[in-house]
Amino acid sequence: MKLSAPPTRSTWLRWLAISLLTASIVLRCTNLGGKVLWHDEVYSASRTAGYIGVNVESELFQNRLVTAADLLTYQQLSPDRGWGNTWEALQTHPEHPPLYYLLLRLWREWFGSSVATLRSLSVAFSLLVFPALYWLCVELFSPAVGVAAVALMAVSPVNLLYAQEAREYSLWTFSTLVATALLVRARRSQSLRTWGAYALALAANFYITLLSLPIAVAHGLSVLALEKFRWTPTVKAFGIALLAAVVSFGPWLWVAIVGWDALQEKTGWTTMPVPARVLVSLWGLHLSSAFIDLGFQLNDPYTAIIPPLCLIGCGFAAVYLWRKGPTDAKWVLLSIAAVPTLALVLPDVLLGGRRSTMTRYFLHSLTAIQIACAYFLVSNLGRSGKKRLLWRSAAIGILAAGLLSCGLIARAPTWWNKVVGYHNATIAEAIAQSDRPLVISFRSSTALGNIGSLAHLVPPTTKFLLLPTSPPPQLTLPPSFESVFVCDISADYERVFSEQFGATLVPLRDRKGAPLRVQRVIWDS
Repeated sequence: MKLSAPPTRSTWLRWLAISLLTASIVLRCTNLGGKVLWHDEVYSASRTAGYIGVNVESELFQNRLVTAADLLTYQQLSPDRGWGNTWEALQTHPEHPPLYYLLLRLWREWFGSSVATLRSLSVAFSLLVFPALYWLCVELFSPAVGVAAVALMAVSPVNLLYAQEAREYSLWTFSTLVATALLVRARRSQSLRTWGAYALALAANFYITLLSLPIAVAHGLSVLALEKFRWTPTVKAFGIALLAAVVSFGPWLWVAIVGWDALQEKTGWTTMPVPARVLVSLWGLHLSSAFIDLGFQLNDPYTAIIPPLCLIGCGFAAVYLWRKGPTDAKWVLLSIAAVPTLALVLPDVLLGGRRSTMTRYFLHSLTAIQIACAYFLVSNLGRSGKKRLLWRSAAIGILAAGLLSCGLIARAPTWWNKVVGYHNATIAEAIAQSDRPLVISFRSSTALGNIGSLAHLVPPTTKFLLLPTSPPPQLTLPPSFESVFVCDISADYERVFSEQFGATLVPLRDRKGAPLRVQRVIWDS
């Protein structure tokens, strides 16, 4: 039987949620085209435009001199590259199923190829997250919990970050919420139509990202636990729905099998080792980013204070849910919180790697935790006397911290989710302020994405010299450039600049004095 959380006696939370939801819509649309378009987003643009990355690299990185405007053409739709080219480009990256990218291609054909347009599809899906979240909470708890969860999501920093990124993550969040709500309803109603809708939603989830597999496992675990690990009609119905979803995903599974070597190559970075201290710190920041994110660096004291406090609060919410929550809710939410998390953390701990360093992979675990916190808050907001005031103050404090974080994120040109492109705005500013600049880049796994990002930030006439991976026997630099910058220079090229040109490389620095990945060439007189 579904239990409801204790109702509050006033509508203040409802009006607060509406206000925060309105602010969230405004924040999602703020500065949408002014933020750094980083490496991954560049590839979203180029693949949907029908360009294959390795082909573009082979064409450009041949000691060629191009402008920033030339680089941007590889991210724009053009009449000579149709849907067939887009499909061909997507198949070269089997680690990214095609649903989001096909929708993005359609969206760009309708609305154009500006940076704001490129990201606006993610904004649209992020707004659909709110009714899907409310629906799931009503299925599991009550409308009051749904209102509280919407309020928390509206000011969740991590959800704002990925709502403004031209990648599949806001669509994935929406799809998973819908699939989970359909699962809860199907189990309760035993309706053939609802089970069919669940199978369709699960298949859509698979076509968004391969990381949907742990979500399906979490769904299966919750169904088995609720059916007391017996073979019941519900377990059978879930198994049929899961099988239907997997079979529907068969065409892309075949693409992944045929392109297995490419899949292994593209995801090889996830096995690169990371110090245990860094892993633990990042796990804490994953959790805290659902509620507060003030943009501090990994080595800031903030990392040692705020994440542990968030962990304690979320721990209380999880224990409360387990002890007093509806049976459906505790198994569904705790499975979604635990299974994807363990699927990322355990391989890194046991085998080494950095799978669990990516906050975006934890979005569904974080959403489940937010729902548990919403239930915890609503269950205690109905208390009387001083305790009621205390819980109201706690709720307002959490929401205020999230709103402050979202305000900072919306205004900033870059944030930690830009990863390798985090400092591109600072780098572009130094390039743009120089006289007759030349930017030299060398072919590597991240070079095309990085220069594609810089091309949006520097004047269109800025020149780029694109060199192959290994230095030619005699490197010749074009004349008439007063300021020369090199991006991600290799040791071989560094020796060429030192020995052949007698040059010194001085790294650009951020506002705190830390060296950046771009260096200025100083010619020895």
